[in-house]
Amino acid sequence: MNIIPLNDIKTATVEFFKLHWPSINWGTPPVWGSPWRLCGPNPYGKKQGVYALLNNKDEIIYIGVGASLGSGIYQGHGIGARTSRYTRLAPNQKGVSIDERKYIPTPKWQQRALAAIAAIGFTPEQAYIAYGLEAFLLAEFAPEFNKVRSARKSNA
Repeated sequence: MNIIPLNDIKTATVEFFKLHWPSINWGTPPVWGSPWRLCGPNPYGKKQGVYALLNNKDEIIYIGVGASLGSGIYQGHGIGARTSRYTRLAPNQKGVSIDERKYIPTPKWQQRALAAIAAIGFTPEQAYIAYGLEAFLLAEFAPEFNKVRSARKSNA
């Protein structure tokens, strides 16, 4: 198993932005948020960007991108749409307030030890850069459950 601490992804993201963030036009680049521990509303649900699935040691087990345009009331909600595929409402939570609701990983991701989700969100005008960041991170790291390996340096 390849151990990838969340801080390594954060450091690599800073390096990516040094190469690809037009600070003159866009100002300060976004930063990774704190891990969502599957309780309360997903703080990344209404954003577009890159997300990382974490185990209970905050090690990356999967990196993905959620930057679709969406439509209707879900326009710009790419991360929420993507990460909702990995979790579901825990039993007996339907009457619980949204701020206190607990979620559990789907069976597949329970087996893979999913414990939290971290993400970095972009404005809708900048969301296209999320695809580049995801490719950059996949080239630098080899998360255990990412199957697409085409961007990895080892394939060059």
